[in-house]
Amino acid sequence: MLRLLALALTALLLHVGAPSGHAGDPTPRIGGTYRFPLRYSPRTLDPARSTDYYAVTVIQQIFDGLVDFDRDLNIIPAIARSWRVSRDGRVYTFDLRRDVRFHSGRAVTADDVVYSLTRLFKPETRSTAGETFDLIVGARDVRQGRTETLRGVRAVTPNRVEVTLEEPYAPFLSLLATNKAKIVPREAVESKDVPFERAPVGTGPFRIVRWDEGKAIVLEANPAHFRGRPYLDRIRYAIMPTATDADIYRAFRKGDFDESPIPSELRDEALASGTFPVVRRPTLALQFYGFNLSRPEWRDPRVRMALLLAFDRAAVVEAGTKGKHRPAAGILPPGVLGYNPARDVPRVDRARAAALLGEAGGPEAVRGFEMWSAVRSEAQRAEFDGIADAAHALGLAAEPRFADDWPQFQRFLTEGRMSLFRYAWFADLPDPDNILGILFHSQSRYNYWHYSNPQVDALLDEGRRELNPVRRAEIYRRVEAQVLEDVPIIPILHIWYEQAYQPSVRGVEVSALGAPYVPMRKVWLDRP
Repeated sequence: MLRLLALALTALLLHVGAPSGHAGDPTPRIGGTYRFPLRYSPRTLDPARSTDYYAVTVIQQIFDGLVDFDRDLNIIPAIARSWRVSRDGRVYTFDLRRDVRFHSGRAVTADDVVYSLTRLFKPETRSTAGETFDLIVGARDVRQGRTETLRGVRAVTPNRVEVTLEEPYAPFLSLLATNKAKIVPREAVESKDVPFERAPVGTGPFRIVRWDEGKAIVLEANPAHFRGRPYLDRIRYAIMPTATDADIYRAFRKGDFDESPIPSELRDEALASGTFPVVRRPTLALQFYGFNLSRPEWRDPRVRMALLLAFDRAAVVEAGTKGKHRPAAGILPPGVLGYNPARDVPRVDRARAAALLGEAGGPEAVRGFEMWSAVRSEAQRAEFDGIADAAHALGLAAEPRFADDWPQFQRFLTEGRMSLFRYAWFADLPDPDNILGILFHSQSRYNYWHYSNPQVDALLDEGRRELNPVRRAEIYRRVEAQVLEDVPIIPILHIWYEQAYQPSVRGVEVSALGAPYVPMRKVWLDRP
């Protein structure tokens, strides 16, 4: 099934002057520092505790898991050189490579795999992985503090690990390729000398050498990596929380960075000039506005539907991104199992919107609301203008608000302080459960909109157990249809990866998982 998904995603790839290897390229050079603009500072670099896009971008370079994704989202070996799956889909047996070492120099063994997976469930780890990995036998017992032994993971030999699930889960191998399932050394995690989240030790192609809070994170090549030394000597992530896309792009054009987002207002010029190669890919990501359903202004679904129907998302996406992204008709992006190609972007219908609002008590029932964002960009401003226009047409007032940085925005999310807020979800694996299940199950910690529908929960639980891809697709289509009817969010657009690169950059491979999963070990610089 995952192979079919990968083929579907591959068919969507669009190559536009990408700086990746091809016939006639010169021999890759060793050396150089890659200068990467990172929008916000990660909250942690501990894989088990990471929750944001920016952390995953760095974590992917420092750590390895048992398996990995290739550019077409096929599962390929990493620390595990091979694996077997039982007939009932519950038992996975992994044989480990014998040449994998942590950055400290110590060899990786099966005990490290047992430790890494077990700590995901320990209360003191405070990991967000429990909801997706809790189908491992014994996970709930560890998470609830009844035992420290994860019964479903055992070291058969020093180089063989067995993982047993409570029930079949079709995308389990894909789950092991995500950032949460990285293999870590106990001695570094439990060291009293330095917090692991600030000085992580992995097996990856790069290791951390410096983290200047709010300024930069610097990685250097791991010459002993089991796949071989990376071409680059270093990666420098410049942290730029107050910079706009235009600010970063101006610095990029001066030569300060090796890649940059393309600001919407300069997109036509950048694509037409051909000065800088551009990589463009559809990704498994959705940008949307979430209603805080715990707030009184949004408790009536007719009010939420009224704002959705009064909002012209297609016009806003075109105005804000100049064609970079695609308006979202639904929630699942193209290429994911269950995606419905027949679904259209809802037409603006302000007459019906006004009628719905009237049924819910009229403008007086809502009056006004705040709309929040952690990003200041042309696209975001266009969205705020579009929402304000829709609100005004309904007799409501929408007031823009901005968080100072990503940690503050996340804190406001968890505290429920925001009424309507701009959010994006980047899938960690090519499966609908990682989108619909993560965002809309009532027990998900990422359900910041406080959405709850028992019918949706039951379907999502069924979808996780189902192995037949045809039946799974139907289940997730039903989930998506119900969620759209309940309107806990306003889908805005499906995100496309679009990055400009310096002409000297080579070897970039971008999958549908986007920027965090670019294997920087393959990138090299064609310059002295």
